[in-house]
Amino acid sequence: MKEARSITIVRGGTESKVNFTDVNLALIEKCHDPDRGTTLFFCVGFRGDGSWAATKYLVRNWKRLAAEFGDADFVVCLGFPQTEKYAEEYREPLRLSIGSNG
Repeated sequence: MKEARSITIVRGGTESKVNFTDVNLALIEKCHDPDRGTTLFFCVGFRGDGSWAATKYLVRNWKRLAAEFGDADFVVCLGFPQTEKYAEEYREPLRLSIGSNG
């Protein structure tokens, strides 16, 4: 039996725990590099398939994220439902936490 590991999400002073066994965690971060005059996106998962799913989320939700954050930098923490078939079966994740500087 696997030991349940969890992260704590804090939103507006309210804490909630999400078990790693329930979701595949991933982050999407948008940041500007003023020295080079460019914008960077990082799609990082707890596992390789989480990185793939985060990238797919960014592609599918590009316009919605642009409308929500405009030109501001942001970080979105996602929790993808566990599945063995990420490449074949994309499922929308939970948005566990959102941060923006704009």
